Parts: sequence; structure tokens; C-alpha cells
Amino acid sequence: MNELVSVIMPAYNMEKYIGDTIESVLNQIYKNLELIIINDGSSDGTKEIVEKYQHMDERIIYIEQENQGVSVARNVGMSYAKGKYISFLDADDLWEPIFLSTLIKVAEQTGKDWICGKMDIIDTNGNIDTFSQQCKDGCMLDFLTSNNEYRFFWGGGCVYNKKRNFRKVSYSV
Repeated sequence: MNELVSVIMPAYNMEKYIGDTIESVLNQIYKNLELIIINDGSSDGTKEIVEKYQHMDERIIYIEQENQGVSVARNVGMSYAKGKYISFLDADDLWEPIFLSTLIKVAEQTGKDWICGKMDIIDTNGNIDTFSQQCKDGCMLDFLTSNNEYRFFWGGGCVYNKKRNFRKVSYSV
């Protein structure tokens, strides 16, 4: 498969992290992607960092808006997305280089519209907690509607989804 994947990244005052996050997207083994970064009214150096990367890679789309929150920023990103598939990534999260290729492979093998991967949370001391129990048997709906104890630790950056599904439901966090 070589379908376009739209990666939507809201950013608010993320100059400390956004460079590493952008690099984690650009270093994906799967190359047919667009990275849509929505600067949600940052007052730090986020804009300058993103513009530096944008000049180096034509797959980056940069949008600025007044601060309206992460949900509005994601919806703005959705309006620019050209990909058949969508993945959200917060500006302080990182992907392993095989992230998209692995999720795409699972999507092809299973025919599922929603694919959820594992997520590691790294604290300020470098300790890692892995949360991979959220989506049992690939079933995202069960996770989203259950009282799963990991519910609040799930991150949008570990999900891959067909764009058409976002027309069916509204997305907000």
C-alpha cells in the first residue's frame, strides 16, 4: 500500500519538544505522508522551529491560528488533510521509525479502519511505563466506551484511522 497518510500535529508553546517530534515523523520508514502542524497561538519559538523544518521538507504543511485549544487545532488540521488515513500526534510525543509502516501493515492484514498501537509514557526521570492493553483484539470501540483503567493514559498518537470515519463522528478531547 502506498496511500497518503495525513499526520495532524497541534502545537502550543512546544519549542522544547517539537523538533524531535517532527524528526520522528520525517524519519518514518513509510514515506508517503504529509505532516500538518497547527500552531495554536504559541508565544515561544515554536513557529521558527517548524518553519526551519518546513523549508527542508515539502511534506510539512504549517498553519497558524489564534489559541483555540487542541480540539479546534485538530479539526483545522482535518480540513487540510488530503490523506486516506489520519494519525494524530501531539507535539511532545515521538514515534519509532516503524510506527506508520507497522500500523499500515496491520490495517491491510485485518481490514480494520481503526488500528491502535502501544504507548510508552516516559517520566522526567526516564522511567518507562508501557500501556498496550487498551485495545484488545484490535477493538477500539470497546476501549473508547469502557471504564478501562488505562482510559486516561491513551494517546491519540498511537492510533491510525481511515479519514472517512471522522465524517461519521466529531472529534474532540
